[in-house]
Amino acid sequence: MKKLIGMFTGVFIFLVTMTSVNALTVGTDSPKIKASVKPGETSSGVIKVNNGGNKPAKVTAYISDWIYKPEGDGNKVFSPPATTPLSCAKWINVFPTEFDLYPDEIRSINYTITVPAEATGGHYAVIFFETDLGVQDIKGMAVKVKGRVGSLVYIESQGHVTRIGEVTEVKTVAPQGGNPLTMEVDFINKGNVDLTAKGTFHIIDSEGNIYARDKLEEMYTLPGDAVKRTTSWSGTLEKGEYDLILTYDLGNNQSIIKETKLVIP
Repeated sequence: MKKLIGMFTGVFIFLVTMTSVNALTVGTDSPKIKASVKPGETSSGVIKVNNGGNKPAKVTAYISDWIYKPEGDGNKVFSPPATTPLSCAKWINVFPTEFDLYPDEIRSINYTITVPAEATGGHYAVIFFETDLGVQDIKGMAVKVKGRVGSLVYIESQGHVTRIGEVTEVKTVAPQGGNPLTMEVDFINKGNVDLTAKGTFHIIDSEGNIYARDKLEEMYTLPGDAVKRTTSWSGTLEKGEYDLILTYDLGNNQSIIKETKLVIP
């Protein structure tokens, strides 16, 4: 059983946002559920929930919404079901919604996702599994704490997906005074599904010599999101003019290439 426990992960959130509390004992084998479903059809599956602790846990399953935070770094904001524009919370059914888990027990939880006939693009939700962590001593106060682990749901309406992203602006600040080169990138998701833009940059001179090659900060967006991410590079360059080439992979064999001039005074 110990070999299986390491497979169970998820989105861990303490419902009391204070300092250290006991670790959550419940995990899942499905931190993300991604499916492409034809409008009007249903997708189903199983989430395996595990109790890796040494005490029984009473678990409640429920659905919530999520969106990315404006920073575009992948962190999320969670909210009640069906309160965000691209929610698919009402499409999801989970069974059972309440159950007990004994130490080392693994429970299979069934879910179905029914996509409406008129659906287009991407829709999102999260299936949370919540358990009572008991009373904790937090800064001298006895606080009842609950914890939850989630399976993020990403649903695409098959045949009705538009995947478009655009780098609208790149601002650079040349390295000086011990400060690194910074590259500030503005990106907008112009499609109708979530996009995770994973990028690299190259710094090249007029003769095609490569002076730098490294990763860019990733950008996480839902449709319509506009984000700004800054990447720093601590290398050194001689005075002169260079080409800065940014390449972002959007998935599904789609990419963006943006080129700009970089002047080192």
